[in-house]
Amino acid sequence: MPNRPSPLFTLLAFAALWVLCAPAWAARSVLGGELLALGVEPEETALLQQAFDNAFRQAPGLDYAPAATTSHCAGDLACQCAAARKAGTTSAAFGNVARIDKLYTIELVLIGAQSCSVENSLFVSEQLLETAAHERVGALVRQLLVPKEALSETATLSEREVDQVPAIVTVITSQQIRDLGITSVAELVRLVPGFEVLDANWGDRVLDLGLPGTTLLLVDGIPRNDPMTQFGTLGYDFTINLQQVERVEFVRGPGSVLWGSNAFLGIINFITRTPSRQSPAASASVRYGTAAHYEAHAEVEQASRWLSYAFSATFQSREGPRTTVKDSMLDPDASGDVPWGNSGITEPKASRYFDLVGRVRLAHFEFLADYINDLRYYQISPSGSLLNADSPGSWKNAYGFFSLSWEDDLSHGFHARVAASRFQRNNSEVYVERPADPRADPVGLRYLQGDFASPRSSDLLEARLVHSHSFARLANRALLGLSFNYLSIPDSLATEAGVHEEPRQLHVDFAGRSTYTLAAFLEEELTLDRQWSLSGGLRYENRGESTSVLKKQAALLYTGQKLRGKLVYSEGYRTPEANALYSTVGVEGNPTLSPESSRAGSLEVTWLPVTPLTLVAGGTWVRLFDLIVYDPATASPGFIDKPINSRSRIDVLAAYAQVRLSLGSKADGFVNYTYKDLSLLKDPAAPSEGFYVAPHTASLGAVVRPVDDFSFFLTMTFVSQREIQLQTPEGVRPTLVPPTFTSSLGFSLRRLYFSNLSLDFKLDNPLGLTHYTPHGVMAAPVPLLEERGGRELLVTLRWSP
Repeated sequence: MPNRPSPLFTLLAFAALWVLCAPAWAARSVLGGELLALGVEPEETALLQQAFDNAFRQAPGLDYAPAATTSHCAGDLACQCAAARKAGTTSAAFGNVARIDKLYTIELVLIGAQSCSVENSLFVSEQLLETAAHERVGALVRQLLVPKEALSETATLSEREVDQVPAIVTVITSQQIRDLGITSVAELVRLVPGFEVLDANWGDRVLDLGLPGTTLLLVDGIPRNDPMTQFGTLGYDFTINLQQVERVEFVRGPGSVLWGSNAFLGIINFITRTPSRQSPAASASVRYGTAAHYEAHAEVEQASRWLSYAFSATFQSREGPRTTVKDSMLDPDASGDVPWGNSGITEPKASRYFDLVGRVRLAHFEFLADYINDLRYYQISPSGSLLNADSPGSWKNAYGFFSLSWEDDLSHGFHARVAASRFQRNNSEVYVERPADPRADPVGLRYLQGDFASPRSSDLLEARLVHSHSFARLANRALLGLSFNYLSIPDSLATEAGVHEEPRQLHVDFAGRSTYTLAAFLEEELTLDRQWSLSGGLRYENRGESTSVLKKQAALLYTGQKLRGKLVYSEGYRTPEANALYSTVGVEGNPTLSPESSRAGSLEVTWLPVTPLTLVAGGTWVRLFDLIVYDPATASPGFIDKPINSRSRIDVLAAYAQVRLSLGSKADGFVNYTYKDLSLLKDPAAPSEGFYVAPHTASLGAVVRPVDDFSFFLTMTFVSQREIQLQTPEGVRPTLVPPTFTSSLGFSLRRLYFSNLSLDFKLDNPLGLTHYTPHGVMAAPVPLLEERGGRELLVTLRWSP
């Protein structure tokens, strides 16, 4: 294996570069322009402008420079950006107010001086008393100044500041994604403490505290987990284009009280962009990568009082990485010819991805639609040997998501939301296997699984009612919710044929099934002086013919000016996948299975010693029980395994630390470290297969802006060695997978021709390091360690208004 540079040496070298490129500490500062008014009397205009300026002046940790000289810029972003740079501020704010009788339309915009892009914007149109309009402007300015990375809606089902939600949350915004050159979900997940991605042949596996299949994936708060398989891998089970995402929220710890099944150890919620520009705005990008990677993306949006819309389309074609495969399907250390294998380097076929998204808001109603067509190939058989380039395995998926919601503020502090959504997935899998079975085609076997003609679907109806009330120093928030979820799974196929043959007869593994869940959940939160907060929650869910569940959560929060802390207890559960319940081929289905359960206690402390520096430290204890294991001893004759609920438990201890540094417009960055241990409290009877825990993981992300319109970015991740169970001719043996070090670097040029173009260059794995990853990430010994490496250069050209 190639020599790897010391991670400590790399971090120190980057720190030195950081100091050289950004020698001056810079506080957050804003240049304010004139608040343009239409239909407003001069006396009221002056009052609104005063409220606008005062809200900025009173913002903590902010230097404000009012400058009416920018009124000639109006809504011209380039002009506002130039004025902010001339004044030496990091941001610029401007807006307008229009009035017709009691109807006020208010639009506020905050732009970054270095990127000349919109950091935040607000648009409201509502009935106001003349005496209350200036107070509303001040409140909107305070809302405008809250960075998107400081907002979360996943943990409380409503948008609030991260420090005030009863959960451990990390938020990464679209601006951060772009600044760090992140182009895939796998890259993004690797940068968050406690999360990692294992890039196995069967798709990138998300590991939460080192454990697979424990994370609930949401898009705009709607679960995107397949009702048949729950969630397995990125690419195969879940995909999304990051260019349509406004921010991504990572919730660490179980979250089943609010989100139900599969919020087992954590939640990842991808929140797509909401239209906020009063005038039509369009943008587009094209991307080219040296690994035969082609991508095109376009979007358009507009917001008005009654009607807002946003539409986007993405097409991608990519061959993906090459993989070195050894001769033996069982022992990667074996050499020489063997009768069943072939070795060499994979020659992937290009995978294709198409995504069309639409969002339309009419008054208090909002409609969302998303259609994805995804065809992906893999080149290594489940038995570990290399497939021919003209007959690879493939996954064909078509995802559809539709949602209609109504949301409004009611009287006396009540807020209501009702939503109906449908998520469906059409799926088929061509599962190619070598070595050839002597009884069948000498080239190999082909298995057809799934049923592309009929979708797996999840129909969800949910209603929420929130009541907020303040009295003196106390504030109370109560949430009550009801949900009904109908799950439908069509016939599942398990058909065998020769690689180049069409099957003579389709074989059904199990007949179509449907089930439902009916749940009620509540959460109560009491806050004293906006510093201390105590909350508790409860969820009861009736699962039709299956076992019902009751889950709880509680949290204690302290939010000081320099010191903040969270103590959280939460519970989760994960329902069995359909194959474990109903399979009739190979595995004997067990419809008596109960949901798997988890409970966790988490502590996080945040310290802000000085304005640019934030220090975060935390720890988590998690207990998993009622886990499903596959037991051959209990299977009926003719079956290989039968799933049962294990009576053992698994305890996980984890600790993490993060350092975040922001040098104004000059540089931003963070360093994370996470330690995980399953051995301290391990039950000797607990299953050990399928848990690929690396004790140490670390990540770094930084962007440096030495001059205007130019930025340099760097990301790195380190995963220590992990132990896996490797299947060999002599039996199963524990094997250590060497440490993995990934990195990418690049730079961005902005405001090119017409000031609307930007150009990004990114080099993945610049050192050309090799890493090893288990082939397949299942709850069973693996037959092969794959050797991966190689570099990829990505070039992205963007146009934005």
